[in-house]
Parts: sequence; C-alpha cells; structure tokens
Amino acid sequence: MSDGDRNERQQPRNLTGLLRLCAETTREDTTTTSQFEEMDQERKDFLNAVLNEITVNPVDRLKECLRLILSAGDSDAEHDTVAELLEEVCEICEEIDMATDFYKIGGYQILPRLLHSGNFELRWRALELIATLVQNNPKCQETILEAGHLPALLELLDTDSNDMVKIKALYATSCLLRDLPEAQKQFEEHDGFSKIMRAMQCDVEKLKVKGAVLLTSLCSQQPAFKDTLCDIGMVDQLVGLLGQPHTACHEHMMSALLALVTDHERAQQEAQRPQLQLCSLLQNRMHTLQGKEEFQEERDYAKEIMKICFLNEVETDKDSNEACR
Repeated sequence: MSDGDRNERQQPRNLTGLLRLCAETTREDTTTTSQFEEMDQERKDFLNAVLNEITVNPVDRLKECLRLILSAGDSDAEHDTVAELLEEVCEICEEIDMATDFYKIGGYQILPRLLHSGNFELRWRALELIATLVQNNPKCQETILEAGHLPALLELLDTDSNDMVKIKALYATSCLLRDLPEAQKQFEEHDGFSKIMRAMQCDVEKLKVKGAVLLTSLCSQQPAFKDTLCDIGMVDQLVGLLGQPHTACHEHMMSALLALVTDHERAQQEAQRPQLQLCSLLQNRMHTLQGKEEFQEERDYAKEIMKICFLNEVETDKDSNEACR
C-alpha cells in the first residue's frame, strides 16, 4: 500500500469502521474455495496502528483535542485544524456519557471563544457541538443553560451573516429547549420568539422548517406561550408564509398554525380576521392538495384549522365555500 493510498483511505474512528476496513484490506483468493491470502506485513502494521488509534481512551482524546483547540492560533491553517478537531469532539460526544465527561473535563471553556470566532465554520461547528452535547441529555441541557450560552445562541440566530450559522444556532436552541421548562422560560425572557419569527422571514427553507417545528413543540409543551405569540403577530406571520408559493415546508407552517389556534380563543380570533383571508387560503390549499399523498398531512392540518376557526362542528368538506363568506 502506498502512502497516497493510506492517506486517501478514511481512518476509522470506531470498531465498526475498523471491521469494515479489515474486510476491505484482507483479499480473498477467488481461484480456490475459502482460501485467503495471508496479509502482508505492511497491511498488518497499518491495521495495528489504526487499532491503537481507535482504542485510545476517549476522555484522554477529548482532553488532547481541548488542549490543541485552546493552543491554536488565528491563521487559516489553524482554523482548519480546529474545525477538524471539533468534528472529532462531536463524534465522541454523541455518546451521552462522553458528553457528560466533556463537561467534567472543562470542555465548555472553549465555547465562548468559538461562538464569537471571526471564522464562520468555527461558529457553526461550535453550535453543532452544543446541539450534540444537549440532545437527549438533560444533565448537559442544564449545564449549558447554567453556563449562560442561550443568549449567545439566540444572538447568532438573529444577527449572524452566515446562513449555516443561523441554521445551527436554531438547531442548538431547539435541542436545548426540549422538555426543559427553565430553558423555555429563559428563551421567552430573551425575546426568543421574536428572533424565531425574524429567522423564519429569511429566504432559507431550513430556518422556516426548524422554526415552525420549534413553535409547534413549544405550543404543545407550554400553552401559555400562545399569548406571547399572539402579542408579536405570529398568526399573521404564519398565514403570510402559507400564502407564498407552495413548498414542502408549508406542512410545518400549517402544523405550527394548528398548534397555535388549538384551544386558544385569542389566536382563533386573530386567524378569523377577514383581512388575512385565511379561510379562502385553506379552502384553496385543500383543493390543490387533494389526492396528493405526499401532502396529505398538510391537508389534514388545514382541515383541522378550518374546523377550529371557521366551521365549528360542521364537516369541512361539505360546504366550506359558504363557511368562508
């Protein structure tokens, strides 16, 4: 194996990757039945080196990554190195125990510097790391919140000039808020809903989708937030987005609007305002999507909104034209 071949081959970082590499490296002799060539010494040395690399204690490796990140300078080459290190740290911290260990070894100290880096890739990779740390990990959700990182996430979502940074900021925020009432409370206190609304006004579909999904979740978990959403004009926002040329993301907008008007009289009254022309929009959308299986959920959401806001207990499909008058 040449040095070039070795460099081009992706280094495995876990046992599954090592087994795959072994299967690729060991050559079967197809001229006879069940006969394999003995691996040459160069291949043996290569696989032994890989095995030694992936059997390094992961906490020790996290400590080494932190040391290298903290000692890195501000050149483009060192930015690239830090980006690679952050990717590796993310992979290690996908395991909940490793995410907790990352906190214990002082890993959070790198976050403020990275979140305020002048390099956009380091900013979004730091946000991705935060999302990885807190996802399905209540302990890390609490420690990230206590460390005071939520305002920085919201600021990046609201003001960063790079779309990827905004997307990752919204992703990290969603993971941090999930099923954590204290985080949701602080989110509201830091005007998080207005920042979500502005993000959804961007011409970036992922921001619209992720924003709508987060709104749906928060309305379900904290119905009291619906008053705040009405205060900032979220009903108008969602109806306006639904009135734009149809895309796949409208399913999530419709879901968020349904979550907002469900069991909330004020939101229903907002949706019923004639100037919004929501009834006609829903009627036209249901007609357009009829028979299109890929949009069935969106059509179902629209029907539910019609029932809640315009038809009361009347079946939507019977006389929706009359109901809209």
